[in-house]
Amino acid sequence: MIDLTRNRRKIFAFTGLFVLLLAAVLLLLPPEISPALGGGVGLEYRIHAVFNDEEEQQLAESSLIQTASDTLGLPVEGSLVPSSAQENLWLLQLRLNPTDEIPYDDFQDLTYALINSFPGWTFQTTAGISQSRGTAVRSTVDYLLCLIVLLGISALYLLLRCRRLQSSPAAAAGMLGILFSLLGMCALSALVGVVFDFSTILAALSLVVFAVYDITAIFAAMERHPADSAADWAMALRAAQQERGRGLMVNTLMVSAVLLSITVGAYHSDMTALTAFSFPLTAGLAFALYAGLVLVPLLWYEFRFGRESRMEPDPAE
Repeated sequence: MIDLTRNRRKIFAFTGLFVLLLAAVLLLLPPEISPALGGGVGLEYRIHAVFNDEEEQQLAESSLIQTASDTLGLPVEGSLVPSSAQENLWLLQLRLNPTDEIPYDDFQDLTYALINSFPGWTFQTTAGISQSRGTAVRSTVDYLLCLIVLLGISALYLLLRCRRLQSSPAAAAGMLGILFSLLGMCALSALVGVVFDFSTILAALSLVVFAVYDITAIFAAMERHPADSAADWAMALRAAQQERGRGLMVNTLMVSAVLLSITVGAYHSDMTALTAFSFPLTAGLAFALYAGLVLVPLLWYEFRFGRESRMEPDPAE
């Protein structure tokens, strides 16, 4: 087995390069934010309807736009265009002024108003993208604060749980591992075009719980192996990884398999909210497993013994 503690700086280097790649993905392909987090100046519906001629289709288009404008109390522009995916499937694309914003409750009211005003047609929301970044950012603050609070609780838990490992290094390493998992989750989701909404925030919260479990599982296994020196702790770390590694991988694979099947089913059923939960969590679990099994224990070892281990002679020499 590879001695991870002696190769930890190479692992840190490759991980750092990968983090830069993930950050570049988020910078070049920023995630789209749905109205479940507020904003929503661009709305789209799929409509199953049958029109006898173009005049009837144009009349339906003007009626839909007028209903949307009356419901929201805002000027609305839009178009009703045929979809190439299926016969008798139409896309209603509504646009508001860039300075306007609609709360999520108003977006739901609009959906219900369209359904009730046009009986016999089937409406399905496909997107609610905020084209105004400022509007979206202001409306996501509450959800981001919830995530920050959970991260703070996780740090406090690690401080109290890992006293034998020295709390501060353990908590610092754990928080870096959690942030790495969240970064990977967001980058992969943005790369494949998953629209971020409230479901994605729930996925992030779930991921933090999984990551804390993986991290504390390895730390708890390390505490069961008495050690005093840096070399003894390196052996304890290897023993902990061997002891808990297989169990963590099996658990992660089982949960990932279930989430992957949910993702495929939700994608083909156009269940956007479910896809926005299952895919980010599936992607994040892989990063959480790596963080809990490799990155966090090595970061803890570096924080606690890095200077000491650099001063020790290499026994291979």
